[in-house]
Formats: sequence, C-alpha cells, structure tokens
Amino acid sequence: MPACSRRIRDGDSFHVKQGDKEFIFRLYFVDCPETDDRFPERVDEQAKYFGVSHKRAIEIGNSATAFTREALAKPFTVWTKWLDARGSSKLHRFYAVVVTDRGSLSSLLVRNGLARIYGVPTALPDRMKATTYIERLRDYEAKAKDGRRGGWK
Repeated sequence: MPACSRRIRDGDSFHVKQGDKEFIFRLYFVDCPETDDRFPERVDEQAKYFGVSHKRAIEIGNSATAFTREALAKPFTVWTKWLDARGSSKLHRFYAVVVTDRGSLSSLLVRNGLARIYGVPTALPDRMKATTYIERLRDYEAKAKDGRRGGWK
C-alpha cells in the first residue's frame, strides 16, 4: 500500500510515495476548489458551480484538502493508467482512481460537497462504465445539496 506524503496540493491532487518512488496523482471525475488565489479565473468558475463567493470557494478547497489528508492517512489503493494529468511541478502528474477504506475518494469528496463533478472520466477498476459512475456521482451530489454539506451549505 502506498503512503501519502505530506504534500497534498489540494483535495484532488497529491503526492504519493511507494518505496523510493514518488508520484503525483490527480483524481478522475472530480475537481475540488483551489486552496489559494493563484488561478483566480478557475476559483471564480468553481465558486459559480457551488453558488458561493470567491472567498468561500477557497475555504471549500481548504476543507477538501483537509478531508483528503485525513482519508489518505490510512492505507489506500491507487489505480492508474499513467495518463498525463498535466501540472506545473517537476514530477509528472497522472490521473488515478483512489480507493480508501470508506470507498472511492472521488465519491467521498462529492458526497461531502467538497468537489464538483468535472474532469476526465475513465472505466473503473471494477469495470463500471464511466457514464454509470457519473450518474452515481450526480446522485451523491444531489444528496449533498439536500443535506447542505460542504460547498452546498
């Protein structure tokens, strides 16, 4: 099982160490709000999705980062096709599905109102189709909205 390093970029992108190797992974299917104002247009887009202020979007991003840090403090599994997820660091960033003891990290973030459904889809390790998983994420998002969780408060 990999170990998550302390360098979690935000709720949907983080460093993972496995032995002497280090990787950066970006979650498939979701986008968590930014944690700072380096990309103000992106923060504005994320704020609009949640129907919140620019400042509140950054707060949600920081909550998502804390959530991911906690979720990855326990053993987890990374599934990747090594598809380039772009990024600005020296290490390559790859898209991944991350499964924790509580389920898929993408679905946990959406269930808690900490991520929008967005990004690159893929077939899942259990062979579930991307369209089926996105429908499931939409159901989770509707419940998060109804429950006023995370960004939907």
